[in-house]
Formats: sequence, C-alpha cells, structure tokens
Amino acid sequence: MNRIDRLLQRWRVSQAIPRVPEGARVLEVGCFDDRLFRCPGDRRAHGVGVDPLLDQAVEGSRFRLVPGAFPQDRPDGEQFVVIVMLAVLEHVARERIEECARTREDLLVPDGLAMATVAAPVVDVILAVSIRLKLFHCMAVEEHQGLKPSTAPEVFTRAGFSLVRWKRLQLGLNNLFVSRKSPGIDGRNGERRPANDAG
Repeated sequence: MNRIDRLLQRWRVSQAIPRVPEGARVLEVGCFDDRLFRCPGDRRAHGVGVDPLLDQAVEGSRFRLVPGAFPQDRPDGEQFVVIVMLAVLEHVARERIEECARTREDLLVPDGLAMATVAAPVVDVILAVSIRLKLFHCMAVEEHQGLKPSTAPEVFTRAGFSLVRWKRLQLGLNNLFVSRKSPGIDGRNGERRPANDAG
C-alpha cells in the first residue's frame, strides 16, 4: 500500500467512524489493517476485522484481525452493532452481492447498522490510468465487478435493510450508504418473519 492508498483508506475510515455508536462492537470486512480500530476518541471501535490479504491473525487489546474472504469466512457465533465494508462491495462478483448483504443482516443485532462505500463506475477508468502510472498499489488493482451505486439501495432492501443515508462523496466519485437492519425481515432468505416471531 503506497502513500495515496493510505490517504484514501484514512479518508474512508474518517467517514465511517463518526457514525459508529460509542462502545459499539464492529465487524470490518476488507479491513486490510487495524486503522479503523486505532482511531482515537470516544467512538473508537472494537471488534473483528476480516481480510483475504492478511497473512496471519492479529490480536490487539480491542480487536482481532483474521485472514479470510467474506461471506464464506464469517465470524460465526458473534453479532455486531455495526458492519463496515469500505471499498469492498464494488469488487464483489455480481452473483455474490446478495449473499454478502444477507450475511451482513444475519450478523447484526436488532437495529444494527451496515455501512458501505461504493465507487461510481467511472472510477474504473481513473483506476486503470492510475495503476499504469503506479499511483495506486494493492487497494485498487481490481476493476469493479458487481454493485453500481444506483442499484445499492434495492439490494440492501431485499436483504432486510432500511436505507437511512446515501451520501455522495469526492465530487460524486464515491458513495456512502448507511443502512439499518429492518425488524421483521429474515436476512437469510429475504422473507418477512411472522409478527409473533421474537427471534
């Protein structure tokens, strides 16, 4: 990861951290490192990070980072207040997008939040040029495969989320989505739970 990669990573984390409730347990998918968990202040996150680029597990006082690809390498037996996916979903194959969204819902506590950034399609062109010029390194080597910003709200809704915020960033080149787990929706199959189902 070079200096520009680091700058973009810090910027994305800075957009997510203010929306993390104080003391919340967080799952960061595609964490790369522990930056999200090292942010100072009252909203300092604690929880789990998952990333396929990690060579080995890392244990910290407030977090653990584990190698793995989401959603197949999900932290079973745990639930989180917030799930964060920064610069991840646009690199997921189209047929896996719905599975990722449903798995997020399944891992969240009631009323939990899911945050994701999704780049605009034109960023593919920018990345292609930037990679040739060696401006970006490991965080931008894949072209977008699946989710377009305009279709993200529909995908989240089908998976059991209510969109609470859609913010366009970086002159429209990036988008931040904040969604809340909707009551009464079973994220495992997208069906509405019976009204008397407390589980």
